[in-house]
Amino acid sequence: MPLADRRGGVLLHPTSLPGGRLGPAAYQFVDFLAAAGITVWQTLPLNPPRQTGSPYDCLSSHGLDPALADPEWLVQRGWIEPGTQANPDAMRRAWQGLRRAGATDREGFDRFVTERAHWLDDFALFSALRESRQTGWWLWPPTLRDRSHSGLAKAVTRQGQRLDEIRFEQFVVYSQWLELKAYANHRGVLLFGDMPIYVARDSADVWSRPDLFKLDDKAEPTFVAGVPPDYFAAQGQRWGNPVYRWSAHEAEQFAWWRARLATAMELFDLMRIDHFRGFEACWEIPAEEPTARNGQWVAAPGDALLRALREAFPKLPLVAENLGVITESVETLRRRYSLPGMVVLQFGFDGHAANPHLPHNHDPLSVVYSGTHDNDTALGWFSSLDTTVRDHVPDEAGGDVVGRVGRAAQRAARQGEDERAPSARPLA
Repeated sequence: MPLADRRGGVLLHPTSLPGGRLGPAAYQFVDFLAAAGITVWQTLPLNPPRQTGSPYDCLSSHGLDPALADPEWLVQRGWIEPGTQANPDAMRRAWQGLRRAGATDREGFDRFVTERAHWLDDFALFSALRESRQTGWWLWPPTLRDRSHSGLAKAVTRQGQRLDEIRFEQFVVYSQWLELKAYANHRGVLLFGDMPIYVARDSADVWSRPDLFKLDDKAEPTFVAGVPPDYFAAQGQRWGNPVYRWSAHEAEQFAWWRARLATAMELFDLMRIDHFRGFEACWEIPAEEPTARNGQWVAAPGDALLRALREAFPKLPLVAENLGVITESVETLRRRYSLPGMVVLQFGFDGHAANPHLPHNHDPLSVVYSGTHDNDTALGWFSSLDTTVRDHVPDEAGGDVVGRVGRAAQRAARQGEDERAPSARPLA
């Protein structure tokens, strides 16, 4: 397990790097981590986002976001001219450049397409049809919505050129990420990914395998995902993702999940499962309900699923997001497979001695975060604390933490904009 040894890490999505791409800034960031003794780089999901822009609301659980690709990589291979701006047209021109380059350059692309055909063909066709129709797939003509053989065959013929371009985009961004991963691993840095438990309704995943989700015969969800009302949300949270038809997953020995994790393990050294609680039971909301209030907990086959995943991936390098109201059965499931959970420093100082987020209560089978995306920065949080609590934090954290943070902030301010580093949040 990559986290068998104690490590320090940073959470930084590549879009927060200067330029927001997998170019020189990404390699410089790896160098910075290695020089600082930081051995884990965690990201958010890298999949292609929908119009929301959220990395948790994506068009595919296998595909990567082409916007991450660095055009200079294409220039170095002679597929586009120097100075070409990064945009979709640059990718199309690069595809033509690869086609002109000859058989040797095409070999890697052809191998990529063959090895990933199990998801890439559906993703390419889904993306091309979505571009041309500008609607959700459930509103497409029945021959395309329901994936009739004749309908798909005609669409492949019509979209042939665009399908090749989309496959090429994936080849480029996959190649760049895997080269970056090899460099990071060589420098002793592990890459830590993030997998949302659910996928978007408007995705190649649901369009290509609607039988694995609770949909009716018109591709409308019968139930959607969310969480029940709590202290933070009186109406609960209605996420809207279609929920899994777990019986269908079990009938094929969780092949869909094994394929999904195989892709993740190619791209990352370890993976966080967001909303791990849903593997034990998920909050299913009738699709017609406007809020999450009238949902119910429905058991999920988490034990059978994790057993199948462990058989496919013996080391099972997963981290379980177990924040919020977590039952003992969820924790039992997590521990049965020795999956680290999460603790958050900012949650620890509420005055309760038994708080599991308090540093002296931390379980060794944990990944420690300073905060989450819902929290203030560590400095902002610390500054807002009551004086009594603030004085207690250094004692719990160990050493002159506050002094070191303050001095580091002063040094960073003096460096100026010319030497500014990408913003990041400590992982542990």
